[in-house]
Amino acid sequence: MSPLSIRINGIGKAYPDTVFAKEEYLELLVARVKPCRNLAKLIAVVKASQIETRHAVIPIGHEMLSRPVVPTIKELNDIFSIEAPKYAKLAAERAIEDWGGHVAGITHVVTATVTGVMNPGLDYHLQQSLKLSPTVERYNLSGVGCAGGLATLRLATNLAKAHGPGARILVCCVELCTLYAAQRFFQCTDDAPLDVAAALFGDGASALVVEGVADGTIPTSGSTGRTTPPSEDVEGDLGESAGDHLFEIVDHVVSTHTSSVDDLGFRLENDGYQILLTRNVPILAAETLPPLVQTLFSRLPASPSSSSASSPAPFISASSIPFLIHPGGPAVLQVLEKCMGLNPWQTKSSWQVMSKRGNTSSATIFAVLDAFRDEASSKDGPAAALGKDNPDGYAMAAAFGPGVTTECVLLKAGPRIGAGVRGRTEA
Repeated sequence: MSPLSIRINGIGKAYPDTVFAKEEYLELLVARVKPCRNLAKLIAVVKASQIETRHAVIPIGHEMLSRPVVPTIKELNDIFSIEAPKYAKLAAERAIEDWGGHVAGITHVVTATVTGVMNPGLDYHLQQSLKLSPTVERYNLSGVGCAGGLATLRLATNLAKAHGPGARILVCCVELCTLYAAQRFFQCTDDAPLDVAAALFGDGASALVVEGVADGTIPTSGSTGRTTPPSEDVEGDLGESAGDHLFEIVDHVVSTHTSSVDDLGFRLENDGYQILLTRNVPILAAETLPPLVQTLFSRLPASPSSSSASSPAPFISASSIPFLIHPGGPAVLQVLEKCMGLNPWQTKSSWQVMSKRGNTSSATIFAVLDAFRDEASSKDGPAAALGKDNPDGYAMAAAFGPGVTTECVLLKAGPRIGAGVRGRTEA
């Protein structure tokens, strides 16, 4: 079998209509949290967060935000069960539109969420809402938190490798984090540990279409590699040509830090969900990321465009490529920039997403990839986004989740990076 290239062909995002500007969010905190020292600390975190806007599934003025009693877990999960499938469908439709194919070409579905419980899961609801084939293979990841985007991408990559050419995997992450942030407002007292998560998170969904393509080939028009009939009769192409992609997935690596399970996570308590997020997370991320980056660099062959093509030494460095990092918060980005020696241009997309959307957990990293695509399509062009010493167009994506687990993916820019957008509906 010919070697496979695993490619990202489309990206889609979806966000609730309600947008809290920073000042509006601060007003909500003051209105809902009883005066205490922790309130002052929480306000300080919001002001320093560099998050200018965030989306929320609960509208401004909703009775849940003004009632005197804390919302129950059932009330919040009922909202999640109604709203999460809606945003998953919208993000998935936009990713498929961006790809240029048809739902009948989808062979696998991979989803992730940690902010709600549904059984059957999000993968089932996405299959039903998009009218995918009943024989589409489905996978739903749980407990992966902010690393969930790259964890689903890793699974999609392995599925594409296992099933060969024609496998098209729809990947979707949905998180409605503010549901539980609203609950924690009622529990912010000086008798409880400060929960900074309420200051950092927003709501959103994002999706990708991932495909495995045999190197040196172009798929036959309309061919999906399926062994089962599509869910409906479709005229025309089910997918785009092999060369029409956003990113190629070159390699990936994952590592879990030992003895850090209490530093980052999501727990169900008697009074609701509690997000674990300690001051150690940026330090743990800084300890884990550099060796993973070097591992990925060391696996690369010599560059075809390098003058020393026969040299076994890595031909790229951390200083020469963009880093598309999950923006867990300003402290995470700042510490990683320092420990990796990164310049502002390398993490620009991460800062942009954090400023505009906040931390939307697993859904964030695909938004960072999309922001990078937009940056490469701006007036400065792909050369400025990719870096002048990066002739092969590499980019490093990284995210951190419970464990603490670090997911790292080495990407290579495809023909559509810097070529504008095709039929994309902007979220």
